[in-house]
Amino acid sequence: MDVFSIYMSSIFLNNLVPSASVSGETARLDFLNTIAGNARLDSSTASVAAIRIITAIPFVFGMSAGLVHPVIWYEVPSWALTTCFSMTFLMISVGALFVGICFSESWLLGTVNVVIDQAERIFKRRVNRSFYCSITRQFQESMFLLRKGN
Repeated sequence: MDVFSIYMSSIFLNNLVPSASVSGETARLDFLNTIAGNARLDSSTASVAAIRIITAIPFVFGMSAGLVHPVIWYEVPSWALTTCFSMTFLMISVGALFVGICFSESWLLGTVNVVIDQAERIFKRRVNRSFYCSITRQFQESMFLLRKGN
């Protein structure tokens, strides 16, 4: 299966099951993991994270342009502007936090440990923490490789 087919299949699933593109990304993870022989879940996940980061850039510019236009051409109530600016700030902050978590080893491992702690507490089962921490380190290595362009 080539990359174009994987991409088009993930778009199809995003349109078929509208779930904030989770269905398409899950399919992309599965396709990439199958191609790699079930050995590189970290690389597949890193590619999905990289796509999220890359697609966030035009989204932020679109949000900013969408705010500038009504401010210049229309008389917008201050409460609406405050709400819009707050949402823009929130989205940019969440995006920056996501990028920070992807590229900071301490933040990423801390996040994984918090998720594992909550899963153990909710499901009352022990989780192989070292397994997930090793996958997390491999994910981070893949993110650094993607950043370097290798």
